[in-house]
Amino acid sequence: MVQTGPRNIIKRLQDSYIRSTDGNGSTDHSQEQFLYVGAPGGGATKYRSFM
Repeated sequence: MVQTGPRNIIKRLQDSYIRSTDGNGSTDHSQEQFLYVGAPGGGATKYRSFM
């Protein structure tokens, strides 16, 4: 679980992530509950998150 800090300092407007297995990158992950980072599970899929 990632914490964004005190709510009066950081206001989240938009976040999303991409993964190496999405092919052409057209998959929308902006409504997902979690952000993913790195290459879990042995590195077959790589994730990058954006805020």
